[in-house]
Amino acid sequence: LNSYKAQGTAVIVEESRAPHHIAHKKGKEIEDEVLRHRESKPKFGAKRLKRDFEIPCSHGAIERILKGHGKMQGRKKKKKVRNSLREIKDRYNAFERNCLDTKHLYDIPSYWVQMRALGLPKYQYTFRDMKLGAMFIGHSRELSISHSSLFVEVIGNWLKKHGVKTEGTIWQSDGGSEFIGSWQAKNKSVFIKGIESFGAEHFQIPKVTYNADVETVHNTIEFEFYDIEGFNNSDDFFAKASTYGLYYNLTRRNSNRRDKSPFDTLIETKEDIDPAVLTLPALDLDRLLEYKLNKNTIQGGHDVPGLSCFSDFALDNLKYV
Repeated sequence: LNSYKAQGTAVIVEESRAPHHIAHKKGKEIEDEVLRHRESKPKFGAKRLKRDFEIPCSHGAIERILKGHGKMQGRKKKKKVRNSLREIKDRYNAFERNCLDTKHLYDIPSYWVQMRALGLPKYQYTFRDMKLGAMFIGHSRELSISHSSLFVEVIGNWLKKHGVKTEGTIWQSDGGSEFIGSWQAKNKSVFIKGIESFGAEHFQIPKVTYNADVETVHNTIEFEFYDIEGFNNSDDFFAKASTYGLYYNLTRRNSNRRDKSPFDTLIETKEDIDPAVLTLPALDLDRLLEYKLNKNTIQGGHDVPGLSCFSDFALDNLKYV
């Protein structure tokens, strides 16, 4: 009342009651550390930053720091999950059920410039196991059934070489021409026959949602690899792609799989599989296809190089181990 009498209505405006000192506010060193990691990994969330870089504060504190510096963007409302298949996938054996798909790389802005300047691959061929979440990748400048059939030949022989029983396993893909050939074809494609050659079964998915596992990894590898890496030449590209593959399969913890890496899950299964199976480097499918065509006398055109399986020559001559 005395203030009102002295200064009028100006003093009755509500003032901030925020404390002048916030006891739990993190120091500048932690704040700088959070911002430094966020700068290098612009699409990592607070939980991911804390987990991967072991920042000594809660993810809530990291969120406050990011929001305070305008580094947090509003998220789209998540769709309601209709079915959780995690328990079903946990009952699979390692490499019992697998997804295959291709990813177009020329629509990634940060990669496109390097792709054009250095002649880097335009397409990624991806294999992902539903049990472990393990990922194998290959790259090429063309999208063709020759490359996809070669891709499964190498992976099939690699799995068998490391103790995986491929008989009775299921490998699924969509109906893209790089997998089934022409939709009017009356016979099985080279790709499908290649899968069946080591006792596995091919399943053509009726909807894209059936390939959610491999679509998820396509989103992940884009912002963890293609968006942030720089390359000097083709050899540098495959060296870094192989390094990312090792990181993904051996040490990267997946929050959808109880914060465990594919390596951790494989060890837990106690299956008689050599853990080195997770170390397959990124495949230069153009170079391997050229090697195969020169190695074997094959009748037919470029799109159908033949059904001869890769022997150990492909695995022993991989450059980027």
